[in-house]
Amino acid sequence: MSPEGVYEYVWGLLGPIARIDLQNPANARYYVLDGLGHVRMLVSPSGNPTDAYHYDSWGNPIPTSTESTRQPFRWNGAFGYEYVAFTGLAHENAREYLQEMRGATRFGDL
Repeated sequence: MSPEGVYEYVWGLLGPIARIDLQNPANARYYVLDGLGHVRMLVSPSGNPTDAYHYDSWGNPIPTSTESTRQPFRWNGAFGYEYVAFTGLAHENAREYLQEMRGATRFGDL
């Protein structure tokens, strides 16, 4: 994982498009999103892939060996879904949810 730092995120219509390292701008990463706004890959300024992200049918992350950049946006960045590893919760807009509760519409869906 990359060290803690000061980052600024640039947003586009579908979600984040860039992560700028304010302490070392050459360490910027650019987001590759799919048509639904899910973060699929990060690339370096030279265009080389640095991280790849995969998800199951419900948006749960599938761990890969190609995640080296610490960043909060994963599944559906367009809507502000952010996984917070410290709490183990998904931050969605103004609420926190357990990953397994995302998408549940009724109590019986759990």
